[in-house]
Amino acid sequence: MVWFSGEWDGRQRRALLAHYPWRGTRRGLRRLLEVYTGHSPQIADGLESPLFHFQVLLPVPEEELKDKEITRASIERLIDETKPVHTTYRLDFVA
Repeated sequence: MVWFSGEWDGRQRRALLAHYPWRGTRRGLRRLLEVYTGHSPQIADGLESPLFHFQVLLPVPEEELKDKEITRASIERLIDETKPVHTTYRLDFVA
C-alpha cells in the first residue's frame, strides 16, 4: 500500500489522514491526487462513458511530473488503491 511509503512527506501524510474518511469517493480521490501531484485534477463521469467508468484529467504535462519523480505508474497505483473496486478509469494529462 502506498499510504505511508517514503514518497510521502509529513505534510502529505497529514493531508491524507484528514481526508481518509472520503476514501473511495470523488472528493477523496481528487484531494489525494492534489496532495500527491500538487495539481488539482478533474474527475469526470458522464453519460457517454460506460457505466462505472470515470476519467481523471491532470492539468499538467506528464513530463513535468517526472521532474518531481512522480510517474504515471505511481499515480495509477494511488487511483487503483482508492477507487471503488467495481469501477474503471482512464488517466489523461492535459497541458
